[in-house]
Amino acid sequence: ELAVHEVNDNGGIDGKKLVLIKEDDGGLVGEGAFFAYRLTRTDMVLGVIGHLDSDISIPASEFYTRAMIPEISPGTTSPYFTEREAVR
Repeated sequence: ELAVHEVNDNGGIDGKKLVLIKEDDGGLVGEGAFFAYRLTRTDMVLGVIGHLDSDISIPASEFYTRAMIPEISPGTTSPYFTEREAVR
């Protein structure tokens, strides 16, 4: 949130303000995949921070990869998340 405020206070990116979208997958694979799918249906998403769990991050990352949206995860620990071949 602080980074979004700082960027917006300095004029945004190319004059456009950032909007932080928060979603809660509730620790459920189906919810995580649904949110990933929904976020990738627009060209307005610059990146994703989350999901917290490997079981959710891995299937969700398939949607983000196809949409070329970068994803970082503060809690995913499975090496498969970062070491597998990208699906396009």
